[in-house]
Amino acid sequence: MHGAIIAYLRETGESKLSGHIAALTDQQITERMFSHGLRLTQFGQQIMQHHFQSCKISVPDNELRHPTHLILLDTIAKLPYYCGDDHLVVYDHQLGFRLRLIEGRLSILKQIT
Repeated sequence: MHGAIIAYLRETGESKLSGHIAALTDQQITERMFSHGLRLTQFGQQIMQHHFQSCKISVPDNELRHPTHLILLDTIAKLPYYCGDDHLVVYDHQLGFRLRLIEGRLSILKQIT
């Protein structure tokens, strides 16, 4: 998946952010864009949002994020995703639909997958 995304970014180097990665190797881009599996870093999210459609889901204030929630996301996500402080951005629209149904409550996600 990483290789396909990087190849696409190199082909469509139209945004300023893509220009910043032109001099980097594929390995360097992967290390800067992804923190684990398909989980994006903030830099990766900035790059992706210019090239792909996403679903932004607010996470309720009273919803605590546990490591098990991230492990579950790593397991079920088919496309990259980003975890912000109070929101998630997913590029897998099916996962985005599920998360919207449960109003961003990661604690419920395991029950419906």
